[in-house]
Amino acid sequence: MKLLDLPADSLVPLFEAADVRSLSRCREVCRAFRDLVDTTSLGYNLELHAAGLIQNTSQYPEEAALDELPMAEKIARIRRHRQAWRGLSFAPPVATEPSVLYLMAPELRRFHPSGIAAQMTEDRDLSFIQFPTPLGAQEKKSWTIPAETLDIPTGIDAFVIDPAQDLLVIVWRKYEGGGAGVWHMSFKSMRSGLEHPRALVPTRRLDEASLMQSLPQVDILGDTVVLQHGLGQTSLWLFNWETGALRAQHHMTTTCYWSLLPGGLLVAANLSSVTVGVLPPDSTALRLKCVLLLPDELRGMPPNSHALAVGPGGAGPRAPFCRPDDTTEVFVLTAWSGTNNAYACIAVPRSVLLEYADRFARGVRTPSGDLPEVAWEEWSPRVYSELKFWEGETAFRGAKRLLGGPRFAILLYDPPDVRLRIVELGPAVVGGGSDAEAELGQQTTQPDAPAGFAPSAESDADLGATRVMESPSLRSRRRTVPLGFELKAYVQVYAWDNGVVFQGATWVNNAVNPISWTKGLLDGVTAVDIELARLSEDGLIFVARDAVSTGGVNILIQDIPTADDYFLLFVNSTNGIMYASSPQFTISDSANGTSTPVSGSATVTVSGGPNPTAVFATTFPPSANGAVSVEGAGRQLAAVGCVMALSVLGGVWAVL
Repeated sequence: MKLLDLPADSLVPLFEAADVRSLSRCREVCRAFRDLVDTTSLGYNLELHAAGLIQNTSQYPEEAALDELPMAEKIARIRRHRQAWRGLSFAPPVATEPSVLYLMAPELRRFHPSGIAAQMTEDRDLSFIQFPTPLGAQEKKSWTIPAETLDIPTGIDAFVIDPAQDLLVIVWRKYEGGGAGVWHMSFKSMRSGLEHPRALVPTRRLDEASLMQSLPQVDILGDTVVLQHGLGQTSLWLFNWETGALRAQHHMTTTCYWSLLPGGLLVAANLSSVTVGVLPPDSTALRLKCVLLLPDELRGMPPNSHALAVGPGGAGPRAPFCRPDDTTEVFVLTAWSGTNNAYACIAVPRSVLLEYADRFARGVRTPSGDLPEVAWEEWSPRVYSELKFWEGETAFRGAKRLLGGPRFAILLYDPPDVRLRIVELGPAVVGGGSDAEAELGQQTTQPDAPAGFAPSAESDADLGATRVMESPSLRSRRRTVPLGFELKAYVQVYAWDNGVVFQGATWVNNAVNPISWTKGLLDGVTAVDIELARLSEDGLIFVARDAVSTGGVNILIQDIPTADDYFLLFVNSTNGIMYASSPQFTISDSANGTSTPVSGSATVTVSGGPNPTAVFATTFPPSANGAVSVEGAGRQLAAVGCVMALSVLGGVWAVL
């Protein structure tokens, strides 16, 4: 049990009796651990894990050979792995045998964006396939867990996987005395099919879900399993799969689809509205905050329309050295109607949901007892939305899984084919991208679909006025990939580095090397410090301090040691916290081509290797947006000067 899971009446005397000096020492230890986590050496080990180069050799001895690879091969595989994710690259077609059961029951087949597909076979075994990455960083693997190993008496009704935790959650029903049956939930290892070692209760009887008559929807977010069921009304249960404890449950009289987002944020959506709620970590009571109304076109769909909503739980790996950013995570609602051949997609940044949850933090209801409502016209300018008609039998089947950051995937069903549409959101599309992005553009099947932001007002207490700022357009890129029931193609998506873009993969000594970048909107970062580092060695080369948070810099390097494991770090100038990192690149003494400097950007000259006593090569002055000049104040300044002079003369006169 975790410390904060204890009841509040137990925690208060515990903390009151704690020794302050001991707590201070604990804080120093935690700070030391945090510094350790931020080191390059640990980052290298995290990269090995992400590329699949470190396995549980004690449990799987056949994978011990990975540890014997030379350092150069490990570095090369890490680089290929990162390039594959970063470029939204597609693997060669991989065919798998279609399962007859899957055609009848889609809940018996799962596909995880980390590259693992699972399905039940006709023999009731579970078959897994780990698809190869496009550039060979991850090899193809397959394994099968026999039904005898799973030991599910009545067979699997539904399951979900989480490769990051080696977790397989199985929902099944045991029939007793000819009744409707009792639901159970088992927690297994995804690799072996045996009981998961972290599950204190390997199989839990779901007495709370005794009224559940049809198959539930199951999802995983960290240590929480989300179980929901809807038949005329919607029931939601949240379980801690490690302890087996019921965290919370909630029932609504209408049909909706629940999603659990990081930080205890809960969202319930149907065709008319999105309800925002919060589940505090120290409480089991779900607190609903407000209702965000959806557009009339969506509310006007027939009752038999199908709506699906899914949060970003289980999203793909984040960029190394990049801290999570709430502004890059989105909640997606999709709806389709076979009656009028229409579909809708609404993607809401998590930061927007958090803002409304905070605005209505007290949960004050209206006089009629309803939750406060926010009109679609008020909050729609801050989301991505589209409402279109399709041709033929193609149907919008819902965002089955978010793929990390501002990207999400939607399944399009055109019998018998299944296609995957990938939508990427961003405040801007930076030109002059990498080769991987150039290949991406060739695969785009539909044009960009911009959705504008309305001007937003920002209050500045120091100025005593309100300024209206024009927010840039929220652009999107969409591409569609054929999948089919045989998963004929596989895609890995990597939300990387907050938009750092390079014009060349190799930097050259005694030459100008340009960089440009973008960042999330309204994240409070006004300037960044740029530092150059290596993956295999400690030490930093300080490039520029207080660079504007969106823009570009031309870097002239001289006598920098050549290597192929360099990357740039972008640090928040205000608090010194890592904001993003660049892709890995090479510095050499010569190159086949030349790079074009960023027009209108400053040029910074950097020379020599890491030096802990060195200062930044360049420190930029405060940006125009960060300081406000006094315009037309000559007369006021002259008047103030006269008053000060008269005061001095008055003092002298009094002395005389």
